[in-house]
Amino acid sequence: MVTRRHLLFKMPTDKRPKYKEKLLEISASPPNMIIKMGTYRRQWVPTELFDNPSSSHDKLAWVICIDQHKATERSMGGDLEHRFIPVREVRVVKAKTEGENLLLWLETKGYLCCDDYDKCKQELIRKIPSLPPGERRFIALDVDVSDIASIKVLDAAQYDTTNECWRKLAGGFANMAVYSDAIFYRIVGISKNKSYLEMRDGLGPDDPIRFYQVTANETHYLEVYYWLPEAQFDLCPQDLMVSADGWLKIYDQCTMDDRIGTLRIPLRATTADPFPYEQSIGLTVALRPGQLTGPSIKLPIRFLPERLRRRLRRGLKRIALFIILAASFFFGLTLQEWLPGTGPYYGAAISTIAVVLIPLLVQRVLAKDR
Repeated sequence: MVTRRHLLFKMPTDKRPKYKEKLLEISASPPNMIIKMGTYRRQWVPTELFDNPSSSHDKLAWVICIDQHKATERSMGGDLEHRFIPVREVRVVKAKTEGENLLLWLETKGYLCCDDYDKCKQELIRKIPSLPPGERRFIALDVDVSDIASIKVLDAAQYDTTNECWRKLAGGFANMAVYSDAIFYRIVGISKNKSYLEMRDGLGPDDPIRFYQVTANETHYLEVYYWLPEAQFDLCPQDLMVSADGWLKIYDQCTMDDRIGTLRIPLRATTADPFPYEQSIGLTVALRPGQLTGPSIKLPIRFLPERLRRRLRRGLKRIALFIILAASFFFGLTLQEWLPGTGPYYGAAISTIAVVLIPLLVQRVLAKDR
């Protein structure tokens, strides 16, 4: 069976920091997330795609990184060779042109596993005799990849196999001069009760999005898997910054202090504040500024209202507390009237505390679940 894919090549260099960042983002994002790809100028795009970008909608594609370096055996002549590092399979969700640029929105799928970059290059040459940048085209359309044996697409649900493949990819990046100051991590997903949440479709005002739904007053976990090259490990520990646009409490357990590891970062949204149920907020994961760089990932999140049973249970607790406070108020008044000596003093104190706490309790009740 013939299997065809678009091939999307990117060549990060020090002069193209956005390409460097975008490839890190694609490699670090969880499955089924939509990423806005860096632009392709008209001169690097096949004419039929630029003139009709909607023809690529829903097409599967492979993202391939081009590593440009001097060939060791010809280094005295300064000749350049190119290594091709398969990164990830994606689906083109949307494509459009703006002026002289082509914009792509890509949905992340499984990682591309490759153990032999030399064999990969030879197989690609059989498909595209003049590979980028020599052919001056960085997108190849509908390439038959069924007989490219050096590249294997992994199922994202295969956790251990995916981690192993991703470490090989990170190792390939780590050997590139442009990534010499980078450390590598990927967002495995957001989990609850030991299972990962699925991303949902959202309707953005302009761009397509996918988002996680997080239930209020329940603890979720952001899972991050990381691998640090040996040179960068000498600069450990390194901290991740995990931050949100509000409403979401993030508990700080974000230190990478080993070569390989997993971070499970608790997240919890409480009903003390009104939630923007109809809009997405951003949960951002990025490396703390310093000597090293890393991926910056923004996960869209929407809130689901608290479950009815939990809401009722919390409501009963509030009712019981209100009864206790009301009883304390009247007990304080009674104590002032019937207990001689210190009774008025302690009675007044008890009544005052109750009077202060009752409005605070009422305010929390009125602020619930909007």
